[in-house]
Amino acid sequence: IALGKRPEQVVVGPDGMAWVSLRDAGQVVRLSALADDIDKATFLQVGRDPMGLALTQDGKVLFVTLAGENALVSFDVETGKELARAAVGFRPRAVTLTPAGKAVVAFGRGQVQILPVGALVAPNPLTIETIPILTTGLRTIAATPTCESPTVFATRNANQALGTTVEPDSGDVLVVHVMVASGAVKDTLLSAGVKALPKTKQVTSCSGGYYGQTCTTTTVIIEDPPCVGLPLRPYDVAVSRLTAAGTLQPTTTSPAVIHGGTGLSFFSRFDQPVAIVHHPNLSLAFVVARGTDSLLVLNTAANDPMAWPLAEIHVGGGPRALAFSLDGGKAYVLNGTDFTISEVDLGPLTAFVTGALAVVNDPNKLQQVEPLSLEAAKASPYGQDPLSPQMQLGRKVFHNARNSRLSAVGRFACATCHLDGTEDGQVWFGPDGPRQTPSLAGRLADTAPYSWMGNVPSVNDYIQVTCGRMGGSGLLPEERDALELFVMNGLQQPPNPNVQPGGLTPQQAAGKAVYDDPSVGCAGCHGGAALTDGLVYDVGTANPVEVQVNAILTKAGLAPTPLLYATPSLRGLYHSAPYLHDGSAATLEAALAKTATTMGMTAQLSTEQRGDLIAYLLTL
Repeated sequence: IALGKRPEQVVVGPDGMAWVSLRDAGQVVRLSALADDIDKATFLQVGRDPMGLALTQDGKVLFVTLAGENALVSFDVETGKELARAAVGFRPRAVTLTPAGKAVVAFGRGQVQILPVGALVAPNPLTIETIPILTTGLRTIAATPTCESPTVFATRNANQALGTTVEPDSGDVLVVHVMVASGAVKDTLLSAGVKALPKTKQVTSCSGGYYGQTCTTTTVIIEDPPCVGLPLRPYDVAVSRLTAAGTLQPTTTSPAVIHGGTGLSFFSRFDQPVAIVHHPNLSLAFVVARGTDSLLVLNTAANDPMAWPLAEIHVGGGPRALAFSLDGGKAYVLNGTDFTISEVDLGPLTAFVTGALAVVNDPNKLQQVEPLSLEAAKASPYGQDPLSPQMQLGRKVFHNARNSRLSAVGRFACATCHLDGTEDGQVWFGPDGPRQTPSLAGRLADTAPYSWMGNVPSVNDYIQVTCGRMGGSGLLPEERDALELFVMNGLQQPPNPNVQPGGLTPQQAAGKAVYDDPSVGCAGCHGGAALTDGLVYDVGTANPVEVQVNAILTKAGLAPTPLLYATPSLRGLYHSAPYLHDGSAATLEAALAKTATTMGMTAQLSTEQRGDLIAYLLTL
C-alpha cells in the first residue's frame, strides 16, 4: 500500500486498524490491515516530522511525537481532533504508555520525560506537568591493573535515547540509548606530551574516545584507581530501567561478559540501537542494532538487564524494527536497507533461557554464561531499494560499524555520531583540542573547505582524514566516492519549526535587517546560498587547552598550530547546538555574547535586536 515518503512507525489498535506515521507528509494514516485500496484510508494532519506512536488500551486516543516541533500531541481517534499538546525535549523519538497511566517520551540527546496521560486527553494542555529525567547511569567492567583488556568506564554522557518498551510484569519502562565517552582535557594534553604533576605512585592511565585508545604510565595521586580511563569504544549500547514509580534505577556494577573470540566486552559487538521490544511472555528484551545488523537479547529478570546479555542474533542489513508472533515463538525484523523481513526461530533461545535463569541472582556466575549466537532462519523481500547502486553502497558505509577500513575493532560508523545525518551534541577531545560534532544533513554542498580549521579541500579528502582518526585502514576508492555521494545527497535535514508557510514573521524580518546591516557584519562572512565565505579567521574563540598546547609546542621548538577557524555555514542552526568549534556556546545567545566584538559586531545591539537576530538565524 503506497502511503508516502519515510513511513516511520506503525501501531495496531484493538479494532485491528493500523496507524502509520509519515514523516515527510506530517501525517498519520489510519487503514485496515487488510486494505488493498489507499482510498479507504484516513489521513490525519498532525504536524512536522511525526515519529513515535502509541494508542491507549481502549484504542480511543492516539499519541504522536513530533520531532520537528519538540512536542507530544494526543488525538481523538474517532474525530481526528487534537486533544492536547505538550512541549517536550529535543527531537522526541519514541513514546510508550505505561499501565500506571503515564506517557514516557525518549529524546535524541539521552533524556526521557514522564507526562500524565490524563492531562494529555484533557482539553487544557496548560495542566500538563513534565518531569525530565537524565539517564546518567555509569557502568564498571573488569577493572584491571593494565590496559590490555577492557577497563573501567569513566564518567560518560547519556545520548540518543531512541526506543522504549514496557516490561509486562512490573510495568517498568526500559529505555535503550547509548553512553558516550568523548574524552577529556587530559587526552589533548597527553597527545602534546604533557605529563601529570609528580604525585605519589606510578599507574597506567588509559584515555581515548573518538580518537582511539592510548595507555600511558605516569605519576598520579594515590587516591586514583589503577587504569581509570575511557573504554575502547567511545559509544556503547545501554538500557536503563525507569521504574513504575517514575525513578530511574541506577545501573549496577557488574562483571563484564567478555567475548571469547575477541577478548572485548560483549556489548562492543553492537552499534546504533534504534529500537527495543519486550517479549510477550518471556523475561527478554530485544534491542535492534542497526549499525551491526544484529539484535541484542537481554534478561529483564535481572535488576540490571545489561548485567545479563543472553544472545546475539544476526539479521539482514540495516534492521529498524521488530515484532513477535502471537505465541512468541518467532521474531520478525524489518531490515531497512535490505528491504527484507527476517524470521527468527526463538526455540533455541527459549531452551537456553530455561537453563540460564537458574543463576540470574548470582552475579558471580555472570561471566560463566557465554551468550548465544543465532542466525535468522530466512528472509523475505518486501520492496525494491529506490537508491542507485552507488548510493546504496554509500549508505552502507555510512551505517556499517563492522567495516575495519572505516574504524578500528568495530569501533563505530559515521551514523554512530551522525544520527540521521545530524549530530550527537558531543565535544570530542583529540590532539588538536576539543571539537564538537558538526551536523551533515543538508549542510555540505558548496561549503568547502572542510574541518573546523578549514584545511581540508573536499568531502572526499575529509573522509580519508576521518578514517585515520577513527583508526580505520582506509576506505576503498569506490567506497569513499559512494560515501561522499551519500552524505552530499542522501541525508535529509530535519524540518525547521521556525519557518512558517507565510514567510518571515515580523520579528524574523527585523532580524534579517540586522543580519544584512554592514555595521553588524553577519552577511559579510555568512553570505550567499552557502552562508559561508570559505575563509578562516581568529574570532577570539580559541580554547584555553589549545592555547596551552601551543605554548608546549613553542617551548619544544615546534611550530604552534594557527588558531584560525573556518567560517561555518549557518544552515540548520535550529538543530545543531552547541555552537562554536569547541561546543562552548550552548545557545545562540551564548555564541553572540562570546564573540560580540570579534565575530562581526553585535555588542552594540539592544536586547530586542539580539532577540530579532536570533529569531532570523533560527530560520536558516
